[in-house]
Amino acid sequence: MPVSQPRIILIGGASHAGKSTLCRAIAAQPDWRTLSTDQLGRHPGRPWRPAEQEIPSHLADYYLTRSPEELAADVLDYQRRMSPTIKRVIGHHASGTGPRLAFEGSALLPENMAHLQGSKVLAVCLTASSDFLTERIHDSSSYADLDREARMLVDRFVARNALINNHYVETAKRHNVRLIDVEIVTETKDVVELCLA
Repeated sequence: MPVSQPRIILIGGASHAGKSTLCRAIAAQPDWRTLSTDQLGRHPGRPWRPAEQEIPSHLADYYLTRSPEELAADVLDYQRRMSPTIKRVIGHHASGTGPRLAFEGSALLPENMAHLQGSKVLAVCLTASSDFLTERIHDSSSYADLDREARMLVDRFVARNALINNHYVETAKRHNVRLIDVEIVTETKDVVELCLA
């Protein structure tokens, strides 16, 4: 393995941009392992469940009683508060000698990743158009089969996700964090090559 490869690749981006898929693909390379910010703490997540499971009432209330702007601001505030924990994990791993780390999650905000980049840490942010992300969310949630209220929950999530995606794009550009548009670079293997090159 070339010595120029980083010890850690940080993969940020909005929901359904492909962070987990890319992380698993990188970790399939020799001497890599994965970690998700979801393993460090979890904000109220997707407001849908498999068909046999009900949506918890507190989760439905959370989405239905807040505007998309309030939902996005709440998530971003939570993700910013995770920053010290994330920095400790990265610092510990960057100084180690074990497997390399593919670390993904929405809590990897570009404004924070920018300060962590260096010879041992590479940061990328996955993005796509709102229509593309919406289509993926609709597929994941089986939107066509949902009742009116369940669709409202997904619609709030979609609107929140579009705002968060915009935040990632704007701040990644401002802080020189590499953006990868998954509508343009469509093959996971090509995104892996971009990250490992």
